This record gives sequence, structure tokens and C-alpha cells, in this order.
Amino acid sequence: MADNRAEQIMDAFTTLVTGLTTTGSNVERDRAYAFDDSINYALAVYQGDDTPFDRTDQNWFNINHDLEVSIVIHARLASSTPISQTLNLIRKEITAAVLADYTLGLSFVIDTVEGNSLKPVIDIGGEKPIAIQTFNWLVKYERSRTDPSA
Repeated sequence: MADNRAEQIMDAFTTLVTGLTTTGSNVERDRAYAFDDSINYALAVYQGDDTPFDRTDQNWFNINHDLEVSIVIHARLASSTPISQTLNLIRKEITAAVLADYTLGLSFVIDTVEGNSLKPVIDIGGEKPIAIQTFNWLVKYERSRTDPSA
């Protein structure tokens, strides 16, 4: 049996944002701790609400869901470049990677929609200041009413 479709989406999202020009392979799912001081740019991918909903044109065998995905961008102040410029560059790279295929390469994904981006939070408590910004997405997908993996 395949993984729950939400898990498949989270895996696909994580794969798509791994290897970006600025953040490289510094990507983790559900990161609970700060990234090491030696890492200037990194992403953490988190699953949000997974909300079922019905549409009038839907058949009785499937149900549609909205899955919220958040990408938290971590950017250490590593140069004289304004931190907002670096965050905007990383958001651009994420958007290009994710929306190159709005289905995320999964046949059951209906659409992927760019959501809001929260204002950056800057922490000056460490050796190098770090900015953290959350970038939200909404993935619309369909699954079986009786089997979350189908």
C-alpha cells in the first residue's frame, strides 16, 4: 500500500525545493531545531491543515482535500546584501521549482496555489543575525473516501 496521499505530497514538495541555487541541499522536513551556524541558507518544510471538502460535481467514490504546506526560509546575514533581497530571491527559486508542474508530479494533485508569505522575523541573538520567513502553499488533491492512500 502506498503512503497516505498527504505524505506523498509532502515528500514531493520537499524533493522539489531541494537543490535550489541558494539553499542547495539544506532542506529538512519538520525541523524542530535551529540550523547550524555554519549554514547560511536553509529551508524547513512543514505540513499544515489537511481539510476535506465536497464539490457539487464530485463523484461518491472520491473526496477533495486542501493541504496546507509551509516552507520556512532561514537566511543568515552573510553579506552586505539586504536580507529582504535574499529572502525574495529564495522565494522566487521556490516558486519556480514548485510551479514548474502544479501537480507536483502526482496524478491525484488538482492544483498547487501559492499562498501568503509572512513578514520576516529577524533574530539578532546569535553570532550572525538570522531572518526567518514563512512561505505558505495550498495543495488541492483528490483521494478515495475509504483509503487515504488511494
